[in-house]
Amino acid sequence: MPVIYVQNESAGLLPQRLRYVLDILEQHPLAPPDVHFEMQKTSAADFTVVYGGAANPAADCIPVEGSGKFLLEKKLEEYPPGDIQNWKKRIFSFDEKVLYGLDFGKKSGVGETPFFKDGKIEMDIFANLFFHLSRMEEWICTADQLDAHERMQAGKQFLVRENIAHKPVVDQIVSAFYECLGFAPQRWPAIISLTHDIDLIQKFKGFGNFIRQAFGLFYHQKNPTQLARFKFQFFKTRLSGKADPFDTFHWLLADERVGERVIYFLAGGSRAKVENHFSIKSPEARRIIGLAKERGYVIGLHPSYDAHTDGQLFEKQKQTLEEGAQTTIRHSRQHYLRWKFPETPDLIEKSGLAYDSTLGFADRIGFRCGTGFDYPLYNFKEERAYHFLERPLVLMDVAWLREVLPEFPQRRLSGEQMDQADQKLEDFLSANEWNTAICTNFHNSVFDSVNLDADRLKKIYLEKIVRAGNK
Repeated sequence: MPVIYVQNESAGLLPQRLRYVLDILEQHPLAPPDVHFEMQKTSAADFTVVYGGAANPAADCIPVEGSGKFLLEKKLEEYPPGDIQNWKKRIFSFDEKVLYGLDFGKKSGVGETPFFKDGKIEMDIFANLFFHLSRMEEWICTADQLDAHERMQAGKQFLVRENIAHKPVVDQIVSAFYECLGFAPQRWPAIISLTHDIDLIQKFKGFGNFIRQAFGLFYHQKNPTQLARFKFQFFKTRLSGKADPFDTFHWLLADERVGERVIYFLAGGSRAKVENHFSIKSPEARRIIGLAKERGYVIGLHPSYDAHTDGQLFEKQKQTLEEGAQTTIRHSRQHYLRWKFPETPDLIEKSGLAYDSTLGFADRIGFRCGTGFDYPLYNFKEERAYHFLERPLVLMDVAWLREVLPEFPQRRLSGEQMDQADQKLEDFLSANEWNTAICTNFHNSVFDSVNLDADRLKKIYLEKIVRAGNK
């Protein structure tokens, strides 16, 4: 077992935070087998990493830049939220690759910097990893940085502001770090996992429901062509006896093995416009749950709109789903990706769940946490890692399509816009086909011919997501 001693040169550093980063480095899927980090000098150490200080020429060691060590020293309340909004990316080069770090306001204006120079790692890798993985900027974001659903606006987040959210910056830093230490990091084809949020299981529940939807469609979109498509779809479905447009489960729930596949069900909620469209105990819901279990899917909870800060509501819906699905619930993803620190992770941990998969973007694809791999979030209140693992959501259908048409699905995607969306997806998957994970989320209801070319979207999904994940 390779043992690496990390010699800390800062008296004020909080050891829990450094230990958090070192544990993630040990457990990262790209880490060499059995590597172990120590924070105390032992005779078993193979070599030393000096953090924030000069190397000892008599020892086998590598110094690491410590310009961002204040992230590992200050209490959360000591960070002025406005400071982060002024931070810029710093570009590093390593072995013909480009890496991205934070300049922490100390080296603004410098050009591209070698990641590894004269035996020293020039990026403060520990502070960089802690910043991205702890989601510190979301812990201290202010009210004016929130969107209508009280999520931190993507445009206010560092990776989006600096136009590098499409890159798994954390995974790239981890790989480069191990190379500098003389290890060969693991090399993996990107792990693509399939998940589905089930907000609706039927589009047409009756004529009254059709009238309400038609009125809403005309009021919001004022598009006669789209309204005509909607009417035609309704009468064709009712008269021909064909399956409801949202009943895509027979092909959406893939038989192929693509990592761990999870299907998240709403199991409550009282906001008529965004939830409470079906009962988890209804025959339709039971049929879908049965099909999902038959196909090897894990059943997960999609807590209702207000449950992300209401532990009692969260627990009630978890129990309802467990009773309806006849299984123990271990996974969750918040409805509308609503998330608030520390309330949401606190109630997830208290509920005993093992995984959450909420932290992704609602209006674009990308790595909100800088990684696609599972990892524990950080609890700043107690200065420790949370007990559950976050599986970052990287590619959600509506978010991807909104990169082309922000008003989707209120406005229909044209054929030309579908071409653009297809190319964006191709470019993203091609750029990230190695050394990360890509958790996808496709709703059964997104394949609606009123809003887009449903056959084209189905083909893209099956060929570029499902089949690509089985390569």
